[in-house]
Amino acid sequence: ALPISHSDLREADDRVICAVQIETASALAAVDEIAMIDGVDVLFVGPADLGFSLGVDGPPDHPDLIEAATSVASAAAAAGKAAGILVENPVQARMYADLGFTFIGCGSDGGMFRRSTQTLATELAEIRITKTHVSRPTALERQPG
Repeated sequence: ALPISHSDLREADDRVICAVQIETASALAAVDEIAMIDGVDVLFVGPADLGFSLGVDGPPDHPDLIEAATSVASAAAAAGKAAGILVENPVQARMYADLGFTFIGCGSDGGMFRRSTQTLATELAEIRITKTHVSRPTALERQPG
């Protein structure tokens, strides 16, 4: 076993980021209190889960999600913490950066797979396969005559 010192543990602790996900209406309602918890470094918005909890059916740039996320960014800033979010594209990333988010993830494996397969399906739909009819003699036409 390798000996681990207290300074090693402190150094490791300094490198760990604790991101708390704000993904429910109740977490959103308590975001100011959550932001004040010692050891929390990032308030992270999961827009799909938060939207579901709030009854919002839309992408991360839906006005109701922007309003909710803005309150998370404000709580984070007031507590000296980072605000994080997962977005779908660079346009949304810029918008959330402008709102004060500094911990921004762009894209997900599922989203990238969906876009890739949609592009593939579109490209394949554009291919026009033409059937050529090859004339073959019938049995009667093959009979010597």
